[in-house]
Amino acid sequence: HHPRAIELLERNLDSVNLLELTRNPAAVHLFEKLYLSNKFPIIDMLYIDDYKKHHMMFEMMFYPHYNNIPVQNLYLFNIFQNPSAICFIMKHFKYLLSNDYKPENKTQEYQQRWLLMALCKNPSAIDILLTLDEKYIHFESLMENPQGYIVLEKYPKRHKRLFKIDIGVDLLYYHNEGSLRFVTKHYSERTQMLHFWFNIHYNDSDYALELLMKNPDKILWNHLCYNTNPKAIELLRKNKDNIDWKILSCNHGAIELIEEKLMEDDNMDK
Repeated sequence: HHPRAIELLERNLDSVNLLELTRNPAAVHLFEKLYLSNKFPIIDMLYIDDYKKHHMMFEMMFYPHYNNIPVQNLYLFNIFQNPSAICFIMKHFKYLLSNDYKPENKTQEYQQRWLLMALCKNPSAIDILLTLDEKYIHFESLMENPQGYIVLEKYPKRHKRLFKIDIGVDLLYYHNEGSLRFVTKHYSERTQMLHFWFNIHYNDSDYALELLMKNPDKILWNHLCYNTNPKAIELLRKNKDNIDWKILSCNHGAIELIEEKLMEDDNMDK
């Protein structure tokens, strides 16, 4: 996302990996330029390493009739998930978002369903998703969306089913305050489950920390070391014996605490 990196990409568009570029929130103007000039390159699966190839196919297989989806649409799949690409989507693919849109053939039908499923993962697409008919919303994908709980509120029967069969529920525990409050509001019994307490350690909201501080017996200190919330850092500061310093060293919110530790160690060595 660094401005200098974008400048470098602008000067070398012919060498850019478009699959990666379409994931970049700062590069919308670049892949739109390629799209308008009809220069989305052909994806040659022979030259994609085994890991990425497996990952791509894994993502595709979860969508209906994936064998009928052109591999080239992986570019659009990334774009529809890109939080900065909403204007691009509305400009070039608004017709897919209309409840009146009638696909002319099965390929167009599959493409629409596939791309709308990708859109369900986009945290910037909530206003769009709220306008769609229920039949166009892929609720399993919505669970991956940090703002997806806003749409879930509209469909009680749907989220009850997801919680019943336990699909994507753990994701709601650590997305953010809104998703966590959604769980405690509608499914308070979940607070009795081990997975609930495990996952909220990764939720950086004040609400998550409030729950943990009210239930100190539930705190898993090594997992709390990943939490960037200042309240989590202060709690760790008061319980230094419980800190896993190796894990904490990866926490960008704990720089001051790490510096304090280094100074303490340095003073002890003198």
